Amino acid sequence: MEQSVTLDYTLDQLAAETGLSTRHFSRLFREHTGQSPIQYLNALRMNRAKKRLLESNDSIQEIAGHIGFRDPFHFSRSFKQYTGVSPRLYIHLRKHTMRVASFQFLGELLALGITPIGAPYQLLDCRYYQGHVRGVPSIGNSVVTPYMDKISELKPDLIVTFNGHHYAEYSKIAPTLDVPWSLPFFERFRLIADLTGRTSVAEAWMESYMNKIKETQRVLSPLQDGDQTVSFFWMRGLPATFQVYYDVGVLYRDLQLKPPAPVLAAQQNKSHPFKEDIPLDQLHKYAGDHLFIVVSGDPESIRQFEQLERSKYWQQLPAVQNGQVYRMTEDWLREDPISMMGQVQDLMNLIG
Repeated sequence: MEQSVTLDYTLDQLAAETGLSTRHFSRLFREHTGQSPIQYLNALRMNRAKKRLLESNDSIQEIAGHIGFRDPFHFSRSFKQYTGVSPRLYIHLRKHTMRVASFQFLGELLALGITPIGAPYQLLDCRYYQGHVRGVPSIGNSVVTPYMDKISELKPDLIVTFNGHHYAEYSKIAPTLDVPWSLPFFERFRLIADLTGRTSVAEAWMESYMNKIKETQRVLSPLQDGDQTVSFFWMRGLPATFQVYYDVGVLYRDLQLKPPAPVLAAQQNKSHPFKEDIPLDQLHKYAGDHLFIVVSGDPESIRQFEQLERSKYWQQLPAVQNGQVYRMTEDWLREDPISMMGQVQDLMNLIG
């Protein structure tokens, strides 16, 4: 396979080369490589295609024929299934100077050394990004409310979106990368890094981040001793409800802090939501020994929370009585490389 020019083999042909039955050949091949023969063959094809896309001026049809695809459309479909993007978008993503309009994953792009030419206000308005996005214009109010005219004026080489939001409209302006938001953080970061040719940059960041996590764990070791528990709330929905977060990457996944029993029970359900609205009279059940709370900055949210602070629901909590409540900003609702590093530093400053 590795010596072939066209890689145009069937499983039967490969088995015949070895003098083994198809079944025996497939079993031995998987034992040695961890892949089926056809999976291995397809990986060889796609990796050769990547190399030629970046290093040659060959057409898509010529590259398809070189690796054994008689139909360039079949090659393009197979390439997208393997990499997540079309051959043409793959070339755009590997440009050293890319004009990117970002409608999600701004922190990932910044950590990879890519400063976009535009992003929505919802993403730009983050204290952790200060110094990173100076001069970057707003091209939307939120990640799902773009200013299409402004995007067209900027003439981006690439638009980054998520979960298919406005994909058809964006694609008329520039090649568009659509990344699922549901991907786990580290998997998502590695995917974006690999597609943009910045894998080594991402790996260096992750090594630095995990070193920071280990340092923070040493500082927070008293909090991890015994039965000390940690909760994360967004005080939204008051006075009737509040939001409890079951997934907080920095606290639960990385620092491995212990949640209260109801949160732990929810986490053990593979299909659990990442947050949930809880009636206020259940606050005591979800409140840990340490409370990290987000209070939005608008006057009504602040007023509602100040009213809660005077109530019996709040005053009876051990974390309140022991002075172990930490008020955070909405920047703590983000999960991206820049924000997560900032969140870890916040913990060091607050508790360390």
